[in-house]
This record gives sequence, C-alpha cells and structure tokens, in this order.
Amino acid sequence: MSVKPLILVVCLLALGCNGDKPAPAKVQALPSATALPAPALTVSEKPVILLYQDSYSGNLQAPREQVTTAVWSDGRIVWRANGALLQSRIDTKKIVVLLEALHREGVFGEGKAYYGNTGPDSSFDVIEVRLADRELVMDSWHEGFENNPKLVVSSHGVESLDGRNREAVFAAEPPEYQRFRRVWSDIRSTVESWKPSEGDPFTDSIPIGRGG
Repeated sequence: MSVKPLILVVCLLALGCNGDKPAPAKVQALPSATALPAPALTVSEKPVILLYQDSYSGNLQAPREQVTTAVWSDGRIVWRANGALLQSRIDTKKIVVLLEALHREGVFGEGKAYYGNTGPDSSFDVIEVRLADRELVMDSWHEGFENNPKLVVSSHGVESLDGRNREAVFAAEPPEYQRFRRVWSDIRSTVESWKPSEGDPFTDSIPIGRGG
C-alpha cells in the first residue's frame, strides 16, 4: 500500500493543502545570492556549526542528548560516538573553506536564512551555521525517514518508493528542493569528514535553540 505524503514543507511561508493531497510543488528557496562580505571567524562561546536533533515538543532542556556535532571558531569540535560526546580540535582553515563555499552559494542571503522541510509531530535534524553577522538554519526530516530503504522524502512529504528509485524521484523535484538537499549533504558530509578517529570525553554544556 502506498504511503500518502504526510504534509509538507514548513517554510518561511506556510503552504496550503488541498484536502489530503499536497499543494503543487512550491518550495521556499534558499537564497542564492548575498551582498554580505566574505565570512570571518570571530571568537564566540557558541558553536559556529551545530548539528542536532529536534522535535516539536519545544523541550530544549537537555541539549547534550540532542547534539550530534558542534564546531567552534577556534577549531574545537565535539561529536557523538557510541552514545557519548567526545572533543578534539581541527584546523580552523577547514571551517573557513566551508564557510567560503556557502558564501559563494549565496545561502546566507541578507544575513538570516531559514529552510524547513518537516511535518507535524515528527522529530527532525537541524543544521545551524552562525557567525556574528549571518546565520543559516535548516530543518529536515529526510535523514530519519530515509533510513528506511522503502521510503523517500520529497518536497511534498514522506512517500513510499513503490518500485521507484530515489534518484528518479529527486530528478523530478523542483530545483529549489534539489539545491536544498545538495547544500544539506555538502555541509553534513564535510563536517563528518572533520571528526577525528578519537577524542577526549566532553562534559560541558552546548547551547542550542532558536536564536539561542
């Protein structure tokens, strides 16, 4: 039996639905140009890059349990391994290279950019990139659902593949959604590549949350 799309995209603008079917593909696009100067790392107590899991519960009282990776401007990196948080350091040049790539993509727009592809009553992953003068926040539920090889997350919601392959589904998606998935994947894979093979236990807190 096919799985109907669950609901679609939570964007800066709410998209309506017609009955139980998703509205025609109309995805809020990430910015593609910016007039901001080149990004610069400055000292901050908060992570420049933060990857964590969230839900609509609004409970952000246990951030350590939600964080998967955090990177600070001084090269500190914290990541989750076997249920525990470890810490180490990386070359800050790696951070600068990623920030410059995002800058060239124009995703920071006028300074604050948000893109969400989630549904109600569901957990989702969050990627935050924050500097003193700009931020990019992206929410998505695709990684969790696509752990199931029979499912795909399109711009309309969660769908059964029903014999299709994901590449074919993505090829038919709006360019805005394809770009979002590409930018997400680029950030995720780059940050994953920074994780050292070993580290020391991390016991401090990590501030997360909207505008936090």
